[in-house]
Amino acid sequence: RKVLIECGNLRAELKEKDDLLKEAQSLVFDQEATISLLQGNMHNAEIRNDVQLRAHQDQINLLKVVIEDLKAQWQHINNQQSQKEVDCALIMDPLPVKSPERSAPTMIDFTGLQDKIKSPTGAPRLLSALAPKPSKPSTKSDTVTLGVKVAESYPYYVQDISDLLNENGQAINNEVNIGDELIQINVHSTKSLSYSELKQMMNGETGTIAQLQFRDLVTNHIYTIKALRHYPQSLKFGPEC
Repeated sequence: RKVLIECGNLRAELKEKDDLLKEAQSLVFDQEATISLLQGNMHNAEIRNDVQLRAHQDQINLLKVVIEDLKAQWQHINNQQSQKEVDCALIMDPLPVKSPERSAPTMIDFTGLQDKIKSPTGAPRLLSALAPKPSKPSTKSDTVTLGVKVAESYPYYVQDISDLLNENGQAINNEVNIGDELIQINVHSTKSLSYSELKQMMNGETGTIAQLQFRDLVTNHIYTIKALRHYPQSLKFGPEC
């Protein structure tokens, strides 16, 4: 779980650096286009006075300084991004332990789980840092849908094999792995759930809920567990559950 969170943080930082990189590139292109336009005006004008000419040239020189500064920032961001990509690759695919200067990060142990949950790679997916919002009562039916927001409070991870089994001990969804992160919960209920009640249910203190939705950050695939082992007595479930 620690590895997943660390890699998720690196991915988020890479995305931020990538946005800065694109912004710097865009500014450079804009400034270079302005220079071309000014130079074109200087060459095409039939009547020019020295004051206007010097003003144009001063503006061009200033823009060139700005561009050099932007290009330096651009290169700095690019270098940082490359280093983060290397760091992230090392986390997900650690170096062999024979290297004395680096110890391999601890990965999740999947021994014995493959018979019950068939994962395509047997390795944890890298997941987005998203967590559920408190619920709001629905006006159309008895279904309460909890939305998605960036994790700043309570992300939930599948931590136990029993989270992935139905009442008969069978796997509910083969695409859900240990370590996958919850992004949305659909609760069939006649009442609104408070955030603390939701956290209790996610902790297993009063049972688990009807439908959990997960997202894989790498493939952006969203998949759902449609039923879990223990239902809270305070909730009423529809026939599809």
